[in-house]
Amino acid sequence: MKNLKTILLAGFLTATAFATTVFTSCNQDKCKDIVCANGGTCTDGSCKCASGYEGTLCDTKSNLKFINVAGWSVSEEGTISAPSTYDVFILPSSTVANGIYISNAWDYFVASVNATVDGNTFTIPRQQPDNDGFYIQGSGTINTSLNPVKITVTYKVTDETGTPIITDDFGVSSGNASTWTKK
Repeated sequence: MKNLKTILLAGFLTATAFATTVFTSCNQDKCKDIVCANGGTCTDGSCKCASGYEGTLCDTKSNLKFINVAGWSVSEEGTISAPSTYDVFILPSSTVANGIYISNAWDYFVASVNATVDGNTFTIPRQQPDNDGFYIQGSGTINTSLNPVKITVTYKVTDETGTPIITDDFGVSSGNASTWTKK
């Protein structure tokens, strides 16, 4: 009887080990052959990219779609400014993976305006680029399916050098959005 219990226990343990091996070999690791770049992590066979990167393997910097050596032609009319056309240039940040620098924003600022990119959108946090009492903030969304490529930018500039504070609005609360066309 004791031998029968030992044989049954051994058989049960062998069957359990076999079933465990078969069961786990059926669960394939979907991330086994996927290597996500730039701090991305694989979950269920797809890369989840770190901020500032995109693409199937997180190998493309998000800000690159905004960079254009020839610049962007701006066409806009604010709530207090007359219709105007001028050029802006967007450069990649040297310190932040998802950052960009916008030069000649509002056809006024001497210092570059800092922005961060998330996918097809950049955000301009409230800032005073030239330390002169003029502040800018807003956002822009790129449409790469258009030819030429365009960015729709909604922003406002506030002149806080006196009283009352004066705001030139380009589609944030009123007015029309600014259109930036790839040159």
